[in-house]
This record gives sequence, structure tokens and C-alpha cells, in this order.
Amino acid sequence: MFLDCKPTAQKGESLILKFPLPDTQRTPVEVQGRIAWVNSNEEIIKTDCPLGYGVEFVDVTDSVGTALRRCFGT
Repeated sequence: MFLDCKPTAQKGESLILKFPLPDTQRTPVEVQGRIAWVNSNEEIIKTDCPLGYGVEFVDVTDSVGTALRRCFGT
């Protein structure tokens, strides 16, 4: 997942993401994540993305994983 933001955290830091899925029910999701990479003013890792974070989901529960796959595929 990409978060378009002014980066203030570092690669490897943990965070909790809370967001609604883009389905008809706007299913709320809460998932733990880890910053996998950072595009900052000092260093651009992904040239096709603006400033922000690439986030890897970790410890995804079965119910959240099912909901994510239903919306976004595998």
C-alpha cells in the first residue's frame, strides 16, 4: 500500500492503519503495517510515486485478509 504524505517516519517503523474499504459497505479495516520504503526529499526510492511511504501489511487476521482480497484480489 502507498501512503501519499509528508514522510516523518523511517523505513522499518511499525504503524497501525485504519481505513474503509472501497466496497458498498465501506467495510472498516484495521491492520498492522511496516514501512517498507520511503520517498523523501532526501531520497526517492520509487520514481513513479510522490513523497510518502510504501507499507507492507503484517500480522493480517483472516477476516481482514479475506476482506482485502475481496476488494483488491490476490
